[in-house]
Amino acid sequence: MHDLNADSGGTQDSLHAMPRFTTWPDVSPDDSLWPRIVAARGRQLTKRRRYKFISGSAAVAAVAMIAIWWSSIQVGPLSESDPLASVREQSQELEREWQALADTSSLQASGFARLQGVDHALQRAYDRNADSDELAALWAQRTLILQRLVSRARDPEGVATI
Repeated sequence: MHDLNADSGGTQDSLHAMPRFTTWPDVSPDDSLWPRIVAARGRQLTKRRRYKFISGSAAVAAVAMIAIWWSSIQVGPLSESDPLASVREQSQELEREWQALADTSSLQASGFARLQGVDHALQRAYDRNADSDELAALWAQRTLILQRLVSRARDPEGVATI
């Protein structure tokens, strides 16, 4: 067997150039080494948690902003996307006013019957996807009936015909 510590004929290779230890060096670590390691690891974990929290919050905020932006593009204001919106809102306001003014026992039977007839016609028109001109005419008719019902409820003695 070859002796590694022996000189090999005047030439030294890299293996022989390194110093040889017969025993391990006696190095005792400083007493404050482990507390420093634990503290450094704690700082590292805190930094990592903070980074995850901030990046997660930023991602949630970005998704929320995109959702808000997307919904504003898709829906838009009701009056711009629906030409019948103003007529429908006026009709609904008149109906609320009429219901507030009219006593349930004194509802004008003929006016109420006509209102129900127009409501049924509107429903049928929506069911068959009628064009906006037909719907506008029906909403205008409903609004006119409600205007007359409101004026009749305000002045029961008046001569408003329905």
